[in-house]
Amino acid sequence: FQRLAVFPTLTVAENVQVGAEQGRVRDPAATDRALRLFGLDGPLRDTPAAGLPTGTLRRVELARALAGSPDVLLLDEPAAGLDTTEVAALARVLGALAADGTALLVVEHDLDLVADLADVVHVMTAGRVIASGPPAHVLDTLDAPESAV
Repeated sequence: FQRLAVFPTLTVAENVQVGAEQGRVRDPAATDRALRLFGLDGPLRDTPAAGLPTGTLRRVELARALAGSPDVLLLDEPAAGLDTTEVAALARVLGALAADGTALLVVEHDLDLVADLADVVHVMTAGRVIASGPPAHVLDTLDAPESAV
């Protein structure tokens, strides 16, 4: 996610179809389902990816990954470059995926997003884990004076 990786000459739907074709389960409805979930259906589906805003391109990337029916979704800073409204929408979609049984491994600097999504949080600094546990506990630990960490 830190660098957008879409096929600029393909349409939004074609980008998502690439993910469906690479998936572990070939489901003809996977592309349409992923497009709907991320609000990419309608006129956007036939729009070339080139020139779309960052938030829309991130949704294209997520839809492409999801169309492959993964058991685990690995996300590296999915909220980077998104505005508050887009982050809230992302949190809702990721929460729904987790509730449906998709495991999420998220590397993220947005602590509010992490707190909303995670069952367990691990905070790392310089390659070392400095706090682990439920989000509320970890966030409280991080808010405490440094000597408590």
